[in-house]
Amino acid sequence: MKRTDLLLSLLLLAATAIAYAPAYRGEFIWDDDRHVSQNPLLRSAAGLKAIWTEVGATPQYYPLTHTSFWIEWQLWGNHVVGYHAVNVALHAIASLLVVMLLRQLRLPGAWLAGFVFALHPLHVESVAWISERKNTLSISFALLSLLAYLRSRPDLCHEDSDHPEPDRTSLFWAASLVLYLCATWSKTLTCTLPAVMLVIVWWKRGRIGRRDVVPLLPFFAIAAGAAALTGGMERSVVGAEGDDWALSWAERTLVAARAFWWYAMKVAWPGELAFSYERWSVDAQDWIGWAIVATAAGVLMGAALGQRFFGRGLAAGVLIFAGTLFPALGFFNLYPHRYSFVADHFQYHSDVALIALLCAGLASIKVSPRVGVVWSALLIGVLGVMSYEQSKIYRDQETLWHDTIAKTPTSWMAHYNLGANLVNRRPDDPVALEEAIVCFNRTQSLRPTHDLADFSRGNALSLLGRTEEADRAYDAAAVMQLYHLGRNPGSINPYVRLIDIYDRRGWPSEALAIARKASDEHPGIAHFAEQAGKRLADRESYADAAVYLARWASARPRSVEARMALANCYDRLDRVVEARRAMLDAAAIAPDDPAVRNALDYLRARLTRPPATTPSSAAETRPE
Repeated sequence: MKRTDLLLSLLLLAATAIAYAPAYRGEFIWDDDRHVSQNPLLRSAAGLKAIWTEVGATPQYYPLTHTSFWIEWQLWGNHVVGYHAVNVALHAIASLLVVMLLRQLRLPGAWLAGFVFALHPLHVESVAWISERKNTLSISFALLSLLAYLRSRPDLCHEDSDHPEPDRTSLFWAASLVLYLCATWSKTLTCTLPAVMLVIVWWKRGRIGRRDVVPLLPFFAIAAGAAALTGGMERSVVGAEGDDWALSWAERTLVAARAFWWYAMKVAWPGELAFSYERWSVDAQDWIGWAIVATAAGVLMGAALGQRFFGRGLAAGVLIFAGTLFPALGFFNLYPHRYSFVADHFQYHSDVALIALLCAGLASIKVSPRVGVVWSALLIGVLGVMSYEQSKIYRDQETLWHDTIAKTPTSWMAHYNLGANLVNRRPDDPVALEEAIVCFNRTQSLRPTHDLADFSRGNALSLLGRTEEADRAYDAAAVMQLYHLGRNPGSINPYVRLIDIYDRRGWPSEALAIARKASDEHPGIAHFAEQAGKRLADRESYADAAVYLARWASARPRSVEARMALANCYDRLDRVVEARRAMLDAAAIAPDDPAVRNALDYLRARLTRPPATTPSSAAETRPE
């Protein structure tokens, strides 16, 4: 490495670390609980196994991303600084990889592009938000895969090398494939990478032949599998289906065209960045929307057809930018589209192409070296300051939601999350609770069918001691859950909330009825079976309880608690053999648990002694 390159690398690393200094002090925010702070999979080796082998154990099948969280949990647990430091480090590494890639492609302005990518404020969301580890990790693997692919195709970077050594090309091709698999295991958005490789081939050689396509077929196969899996999970596990995604193809086309321009403009001028933006209204009859579609299509066609005047580089850059964005443009259901059709973190990967294109253009302007250094430093400095300021909003949830509301007043998601955060963090503060109630009221005015606004308002009113108002809010919440259940009969969330609502209202019979109905309709959901079984056992309806407790044990193969509850129920029914069988299953899971051993001893004795001389249940032998 040349001395200049070493100095620039150190400068880029230092600048990135400084620009994200406020993020290191940031707390866990939205979704970070599911991914890290309250994720039970990070606590054990069994959890790591589930991350890799159980589809649905995590919100998306990104096993490498969640493995990185698992490793960090073993190192520093809930200490948030470590997670932020790793995210910043991965972003800095990705920025250096951008430089390496552009230099290998012989594009001018490679170092400028690397600094711009590292310090562009659009990328703060992907770096300062721990849950977006999938972005910083996946782009690093994707860039490494692309670099290895180019090493397997020296003809793309060196005009005089049409016949590279076969053994070396095979090695680099294999490395590229493995790295690409790692990228898709980090985030499925990288499934566009094989298409990017073909665009680069076309850019460099002016054609795409059989020798270009065949080696990439395994890449496309991985991409297709990852896309199918993620698309299915986005609907079935994450919940990206329903009224919010009920758009026609014409409406999705309008969304995609507007989003394309929005993302391109944000790269050029990253002003008024927010955690969540207004969700656009879409009207297939709107001629302005179709004019936007026409201009977007015109740009793509113009870049492709204008290669005689601009060269193929412009077309390649635009195609890669648009193609990498394509999965997030609205043609596929993504859960965040419930709140907004655009988000900063959606364009993290695609920005590489547009930044490279813009920086190559700037580097091609004929100015003296001194002037070039000055305006480059000025640009980098401005971006760095903007990133520093943007990082501050990720300090904690309250700061994040206040900032989002200030920039996007129509964000019902931000209003609701601010209210929920105030209730959770300051339940003894009347002022905070009153502000939370205002937030919930605003949420409902923006989204009248919000499924939790009434319920959360009831919780806040209850904490304030305003019981009658709280009861009215809970009653309204129950009506809203029944409404959503009618709209989406297969949904499980309304049942979960109805059980909680009826408990808070002091209606245990209604809560039990809902738990039983929910478990009968969704026998594979452990929560419903547990709720129904425990409530029936508490009422000494052991015969009915046994049915639901057996479902609970079946749905939770590693749950000792479920098997002990089932064994106790069988014991009460004098079905001692079945009780002992359930307890043996518990012992296979936790052989050293003293409560399990005591219960087994008791049940063994029950099989050989008259019931009258023994305690009435296995539960009575458990230590307090």
